[in-house]
Parts: sequence; C-alpha cells; structure tokens
Amino acid sequence: MTEEAPSNVRRICLAIDACGYSSAGDQRQVTFQKAIESIMKAATANAHLDRASWIVQHTGDGEVSVLPEHENEARVVDDLVRHIVTELRRFNADRIESARLRLRMSVHYGRLSRTATGFAGPTPVQTVRLLDSAPLRTALADNARSALALIVSEGIFLDNIAPGHTTLQPRDFRKVRVAEKEFTGHAWMWVAPAESVDTAPETGAASAPPSESSASYVFHGPVTNSGDHTTFGPRY
Repeated sequence: MTEEAPSNVRRICLAIDACGYSSAGDQRQVTFQKAIESIMKAATANAHLDRASWIVQHTGDGEVSVLPEHENEARVVDDLVRHIVTELRRFNADRIESARLRLRMSVHYGRLSRTATGFAGPTPVQTVRLLDSAPLRTALADNARSALALIVSEGIFLDNIAPGHTTLQPRDFRKVRVAEKEFTGHAWMWVAPAESVDTAPETGAASAPPSESSASYVFHGPVTNSGDHTTFGPRY
C-alpha cells in the first residue's frame, strides 16, 4: 500500500473473494491466496493499471482495494476483468474440479476515507455488500464452469457499460436487486463464459486443451476507450 487516501474523496473500489475458500483445506487455502495475488499482479499489469499505487486490504480469500484517481474507470471494468478471466483459465487449466479457483468480483465508485486500520465511508461497505450478495453467489453457483462472476454498481454500469465505453456488452448483464444488511439497491451482474476443459479426476491433469470456441472470449490486448474517463466527479 503506497498511497494515503484523504478523507471524503471519490474513488473506484473493487473487491474479490474466492468461491468455496472456507471449505478448502489449509494447503489449498495457501495455494489460493498465492494464486489470487499472482493473478491480480498479472492482470493489472496486462491491463496497464498501476497496482503499486492501489490501497489493498487483503482478506485471506481475496481483497478490498481502493484505486487512485488516475486509474481509468472503463479500463478497470473491461480490460482488468477480461485479464482476470484469462489468468484464472490458465491457473485452472490442469486442475481437477475441486481444486479450481473461481472468483466473485464487485466494483463500485463513491465516497470514502482512509483510516488507521482500513477504510471508512459508504463506498467500501457497499462494495463488500455487493460482493457478498445472494444474487452474485447464486450466479456463480449456477454456472459451475465459469471462473468469474462480476457485479457492478448501477453508477458504474450506467457510466461505462451502457454507453458502450467497454467491450463488455450491456445485453450480457442482468439487473438485480441487492439487499444485504443496511444496503439496498440495484446492481448489474455479468458471468464469464463457461470453461470447457475436460479434466482427469485421478491426476488433475487436463485431458485436452480448451477448444478454440471456448477460448474465443479471452482478451488479448488493451482496449482503446473513447473519451476521457480519468476525471471522476460525484455520480450519486
């Protein structure tokens, strides 16, 4: 963590966690922790995001991160998401079903403050509520061959995805109502296309590489987004 976020600033906040982490054994939890850090490091680098300037609070099975003002919002919800999916596919390619890493991810934008032990303000709380929401958990559970389920706040969706500033298509998102503890509101969900890797249960080795059709969505380079998305102001 290299940046101190002043009070009452508006920033992008994202959170991720691993599906089934609590039921995994000690060794697998260690493996997942290392994999998440490696995946985020590679994905942010490939998406041309400055992870060294993020404020990252590790949670064991994931992280909650606050991004600096200079990070491009559309790139976070487009390039980063696609590169995370690509890295998850690489990690899971030769692993048995029970050892695959699958992630939930939430992205929000709004007011927060930096404290001595973490973050304060509505944005980090709402980001975590989105991450923990029943619709997102159900979406990943219902799509067992998908490696990532993403939920974004309504402001993120309306500012970036709906106007076509990303390669993620609005028609591929589903509007859901989230009611978690003190937070109630609408958000938009997207589930990564299913992986179609056949695994050998006894060895954990993949019996065949992904087909061309199953890999067709994998992102291969940065997106050039139209317009300037680096200046952020109040949205809610």
